[in-house]
Amino acid sequence: MINYFYVDSSGYITLAGTCQSEELIPTSEGALHIGEVPSNVNAFINNEFVLLPSSLEEITIEARVKRLTLLSASDWTQYTDVQLSNKSEWATYRQQLRDITEQQGWPTNIIWPQPPA
Repeated sequence: MINYFYVDSSGYITLAGTCQSEELIPTSEGALHIGEVPSNVNAFINNEFVLLPSSLEEITIEARVKRLTLLSASDWTQYTDVQLSNKSEWATYRQQLRDITEQQGWPTNIIWPQPPA
């Protein structure tokens, strides 16, 4: 069995796997290389494995997922049957999370609000 990977013109690894030698044929995936890809990289540039920054789309998705996770984790604070002395502080925190996409640094330089104590 042979470990292989393909690299596009930007250096990003587009496909990696293991196969029989006769299965290795050129494809539209990019330049073919033989070898195993370490798990903590996403590119192969100048014959070295590297970790390139995520695309802006990936960064945006990650930030939206974090925001949704934080909102979901604090949903309980707004239920009508929950009595909290700082309920309005939780409402403010949740609004800050909803408004986070309006920050000047969105999505690459985000100042995340802190939940009430």
